[in-house]
Amino acid sequence: MRPSILILDEPTSDLDPVGKREVIETIAHLRRDYRMTVILVEQDPEILAAFCDRIALLNNGRIELIAPPAHFYNQRSVLERAGVSAGELTRISWATGYTFEQRPPLTFTEAEKALQPAITRGPVVAPQSVEPAAHDVVVRAEGVTYTYGDGSLALKGVDLTLYRGEMLALLGPNGSGKTTFAKIVSGIYRATSGSVNVLGQDTAQRKVRARLPGLVGYVFQNPDHQLFCRKVSDEIEYGLKNLGIDAPQRKLRVKETLAAVDLSNYAEEDPLFLSKGQRQRLAVAAVLAMGPDILVVDEPTTGQDARSVSGIMKLLCNLQQQGKTVLVITHDMTLVAEYCQRVVAFRDGALAFTGTPVQLFSDKQALQQTGLRAPTAVALATHMRSYQPDFPLLLTVEQWKEALPSNPGDAS
Repeated sequence: MRPSILILDEPTSDLDPVGKREVIETIAHLRRDYRMTVILVEQDPEILAAFCDRIALLNNGRIELIAPPAHFYNQRSVLERAGVSAGELTRISWATGYTFEQRPPLTFTEAEKALQPAITRGPVVAPQSVEPAAHDVVVRAEGVTYTYGDGSLALKGVDLTLYRGEMLALLGPNGSGKTTFAKIVSGIYRATSGSVNVLGQDTAQRKVRARLPGLVGYVFQNPDHQLFCRKVSDEIEYGLKNLGIDAPQRKLRVKETLAAVDLSNYAEEDPLFLSKGQRQRLAVAAVLAMGPDILVVDEPTTGQDARSVSGIMKLLCNLQQQGKTVLVITHDMTLVAEYCQRVVAFRDGALAFTGTPVQLFSDKQALQQTGLRAPTAVALATHMRSYQPDFPLLLTVEQWKEALPSNPGDAS
């Protein structure tokens, strides 16, 4: 149709990193070739910094800031007050005080120049890491296959063990089989062949699968596949009623859960009138409130701002600290590096990698085989080895803060 103005509302939110990049690059070509104005509603700071001429911050119905990326991400107080997501290069700069031309770097080249004072003052030493401890087995899958009705093979003999109290990332491109496996664990699907044992029970038995919803909670990627009540508070209370929790305790848990996902002001609202991000938080909250032994969350932070991501992950971490097992299906490698102790990557229906985030992100061949990309913090550490060959593999912004010497020129 060749419009003069093209408006896109989070067009890449459900895509894997490769698909996301392809869509954004296509949009950039359209803009250049047809001199088209593009208005992009987006949360991903790396996309905004790389492709946008200007960024506008809307908060409570008002435009609080509109500026080119370099100036936009230099307004730390404004962005943090509004709960805006900032890229890892920006957050590393905020955390360490190292800047490029008195602002956070937006590219690796700018980051190199910003970090030169730290490199020249001595070798950077990685902070001590703690290896995850082995716990009781909660899921044991052996030789699991799954065939769809049209005959296509979604899983090809998967062997996988999950442990109590771990937060495990299920990774892989769209269509790789990770969601199918998660639905088998939760009892939504039944394996075509092989065995799946959940909390000591064989899911091949119908009576066991009937009990699984009380043991394994599943949060769908699309909240509209999960929400059905006409009031936000009722959505959370519904599962608690089915568990037989008394009314006073239900009300207290509903109140606490709504506060944790920043939906307290919407308790009486119809979920139909919530935004996509709010509905996603509600779907997460409705399952979290039930406190299952194993929780599967499919892309829980898609389309969320920084404050909402922090709230959701805090809830998941609290469950993990209670000894619950959390499976996170995600394309967000930053989330994997910051929160997950172990990662499992699927490719074409089979396991392509099992190990820790450090093992995955330090292995170029594993990344290539799985179609994954290391988070920016890791990629920057790898990039810095051209200056310091033994530069440590720093996975998170917090590790960068611990490893770098403080910047004496930082006025903050």
